[in-house]
Amino acid sequence: MSIGTTHPTPGSRLLSTASSTSAVPGTQARLSVLWVFVMLNYLYCDLLGLMDPEALKQFLTGDVNGIHITQGFLLGSAVLMGLFLVVEERGKSPLMPLSFFRNRTASGANVIGFGLGTIVFGMFLLLSLYMPQVLGYSALKTGVAYLAVALTAVVASGVAQTVVTRIGVRVALMIGMILLGLGLLYFTQISVNGTYVGDLLPGFLLVGVGLGFSFVPVSIAALAGVQPQEAGLASGLINTSQQVGGALGVAILTTVAVNRTDNLTAKGNDRAEALTSGFSLAFWVALLFAVISLAATLVMLRDKDLKQAAAAGHAPVG
Repeated sequence: MSIGTTHPTPGSRLLSTASSTSAVPGTQARLSVLWVFVMLNYLYCDLLGLMDPEALKQFLTGDVNGIHITQGFLLGSAVLMGLFLVVEERGKSPLMPLSFFRNRTASGANVIGFGLGTIVFGMFLLLSLYMPQVLGYSALKTGVAYLAVALTAVVASGVAQTVVTRIGVRVALMIGMILLGLGLLYFTQISVNGTYVGDLLPGFLLVGVGLGFSFVPVSIAALAGVQPQEAGLASGLINTSQQVGGALGVAILTTVAVNRTDNLTAKGNDRAEALTSGFSLAFWVALLFAVISLAATLVMLRDKDLKQAAAAGHAPVG
């Protein structure tokens, strides 16, 4: 799972959103496509500003060598985002009407989706580095190791689809986020001489069930309280939030891990110990995203919107 594969996804999601929400003739249609590319460039600038750990470290510590690289990309992303928001607010045929975000439940679902993307992409990347670099796993053995979380997630998703009709969206999502958080907390304790059964399997099982109980209800919450003509926009946004969360999350977590590893290596620590400490710290940061997502579940999802979703046959109240 590489960060490069996530770059086209936000654009493709926005394109599908534009086509599904309205048919914009002539110049307006061309402008909508233009703003898709503006948003893509915003994402690339944001990612490039975060993907160079050394430059980001220099930027945060005030080193001029890092400032002109990282600050330039981050400033460019801020300008492009601001330009996009101004046009969307004032345009006659906006690609993404900002009024949509007045729907607190849909906005909350996208916050949660962003956190889920960060957690999932970040976890797989960190463990894909930990297993071969620290535990000495081969590529094949690393892939087989993931079967536990993959199979568990498949089974849990099927269960969640049935259970959510009984316990509700909010409760199901709370269960999912709590289990994901516990899995990440378990991974913060990975060790240099770790074993699959001791250091990985329990976390994989917790995360697998958590994924099943998170992605199913968050997809439902993303459409709660949404007008029929905005369903395409809502669907596109939740997918985009997850992918952007994954891309930015990978950049943030790898920066944390690399900086920690480099600092310990510079002090003379063993390379394996430094790597493990860096991965552990990155999992603590991922856990923070899980806590934020859980808070969004409790605070931002409105029972009124979930009731409407239940009445429309999307899901029960939770």
